[in-house]
Amino acid sequence: MNKKLKSLAALSYENGQLDPQTVDLISSKINRRELKEYIRYLKQIENAKQVMVTVPKQLENKDKEMIRHLFPDKTIVYINDPSMISGIKITSGDVEYEISMNQIFHDIINHISRYD
Repeated sequence: MNKKLKSLAALSYENGQLDPQTVDLISSKINRRELKEYIRYLKQIENAKQVMVTVPKQLENKDKEMIRHLFPDKTIVYINDPSMISGIKITSGDVEYEISMNQIFHDIINHISRYD
């Protein structure tokens, strides 16, 4: 882990937004291996700033507002997954919360198969 590149990635943001001019300047001054690592750090920062919400169908505005209230400083990305029977899955960084019929059925089947 290169602390210099990690700090450069953090400095590439201005008012919470990625500054293209800073990125161009930094990327023109580093070699290919360092550039790959720099991009990886930028992706980590971007991933930390967003929340993925997966649902089986479009959410109503009141539900979206409730989620926005839970994660006020993050960008929320909504994903519709019709294969989900019911429920919601929220991924924020490395933490995943899931309440869905798919998961409940999967847990029941695993539980029953242990005693079969």
